[in-house]
Amino acid sequence: MGKYKFKLDTRIKGIVEWRLSRYREDKRYLETAVERLLPSPVPSYSVNSGGSGSAGRRTEGQALAIITSPYLMQMEHDCKAIDRAIRRFDDIDMKLIELVYWRQEYSITGAGQVVGLAKTSAYQRINVILSTIAAEMGLVCGYCLLYTSPSPRDKRQ
Repeated sequence: MGKYKFKLDTRIKGIVEWRLSRYREDKRYLETAVERLLPSPVPSYSVNSGGSGSAGRRTEGQALAIITSPYLMQMEHDCKAIDRAIRRFDDIDMKLIELVYWRQEYSITGAGQVVGLAKTSAYQRINVILSTIAAEMGLVCGYCLLYTSPSPRDKRQ
C-alpha cells in the first residue's frame, strides 16, 4: 500500500485517529466490562406467592444488555480491526503510533524526528497507518485506496 498515493477523507481520518488514540483504554475497558457490569455469579432469588424461590432475571438481563450494546459492539469491532492492522506495522510505525496517538507527546513531525524520519516520510507513514486501519474498520474499501491514475475519460479532456 505504501507505493500508492491516496488521501483519506478528513472525517474518516478524524474517526480513525480518535479510535486509535483511545485503543488501549477501550481494550482495557472491554476486558473488564463483563466483570464490572455483571453482578456476582451467585443467582439471586425472589420469593413468589407459593413460598418457592426462583432464579432472578437480573443477571440474564444485564448479560444480554452487554452483548447487544451497540456501543460495546462497535468498540469491540474497532479494537479488533486495529489489532489486525497493528500486526502489519513495523517497529518505526509502532513507535510513531505510540508517540503521536498513545502517549500524545509529539506531533507527527516531532515523532518523525525521534525515529529518524524526515517530515514528509513521517506524514506518509502516518497516512498509510491510518488508511490501513480505516480499511480494516470497514470505513473505506481497500481497493479505493489503490487506484489514483486518471481515468480514460479524464485523459480525453
